[in-house]
Amino acid sequence: MNKETLLENYFQNKLSASELENFHELVKTDSTFKNEFEFQKNIKLAFRNENRASLKKEFQKIDAKKKLSWASKFLAAASVALLFSIGTYYYSSNSLNPQKVFAANFKPYPNVIHPVVRGNENSTTIENAFVFYENKNYNSFIETIENTNFKNKDYNFYLANAYLATGNTEKSITLLKKYVNNSKPTYKNDANWYLGLSYLQNKDTETAKMYLQKVVESSSFLSNKAKKLLALLD
Repeated sequence: MNKETLLENYFQNKLSASELENFHELVKTDSTFKNEFEFQKNIKLAFRNENRASLKKEFQKIDAKKKLSWASKFLAAASVALLFSIGTYYYSSNSLNPQKVFAANFKPYPNVIHPVVRGNENSTTIENAFVFYENKNYNSFIETIENTNFKNKDYNFYLANAYLATGNTEKSITLLKKYVNNSKPTYKNDANWYLGLSYLQNKDTETAKMYLQKVVESSSFLSNKAKKLLALLD
């Protein structure tokens, strides 16, 4: 059984005991598989929460005396189907909450540029900044980096992530656009991914789709995730 089928069957509760054991082993040992699993799980959670709220409103509209009516039965069946449905969900962008999709998928890019050495008394300003970043103290990271005359263009990528984490999408978009237009940026595909997420947070779905399509076409690690997000947004 290939990994994609294994994931699909997991969400359908169709795995045998041995297959389930294999699934959990892959989650532990295969980072790519784990990331794909987390991505699909988050998408399903965002979809479920969004539609639960919608279904609840519909239930509230139904008169208490008509709980056994066709409409009530239909909504009850729909709620069950929703909670246990699997696979990729396709629904109109009008019913999609882009900000919830953003929240389900946004994680600041990990610090791989300045690994933190704990207890280093001779750390530089930049190293201290990335201590803030790893501790999710993004405002202090921003302040430190902004006041540093740095030459490494990749810092703009991390700065954009920090701004996005603090809710400043406009600043994040400005920095990410500047970054991807540089000569051979290290994290170009990742930057396009975060641009797509930034525009989702701004409820600009069409522009988000444009950047996500670039990620799909890059054939990078993020391509499959971007493809699934585009399917949701279409």
